[in-house]
Amino acid sequence: SCHRKVPPYGMAGGEPGEVGRTWVERADGTTVELAACDRIEMSAGDVLVLDTPSGGGYGPPEERPPSPQPRRADASNRLTGAAGRSY
Repeated sequence: SCHRKVPPYGMAGGEPGEVGRTWVERADGTTVELAACDRIEMSAGDVLVLDTPSGGGYGPPEERPPSPQPRRADASNRLTGAAGRSY
């Protein structure tokens, strides 16, 4: 992804989104962060994790109604990234 250093911009007063990341979680518990166009050898039990950039917000968060809003949530249903800070 192109948004690894500069986050996607917000519009009309919206906040920027989150940058993307890619990493490998090794079977032995170590983690290897990867660059945008990187190569790595993987072994059985290793996991490739892609965290794609989020979109920038539209309009100031304080002017939005608290509900119903689409929410990005992780596996435990907690708000993550900018959404967690704004709501």
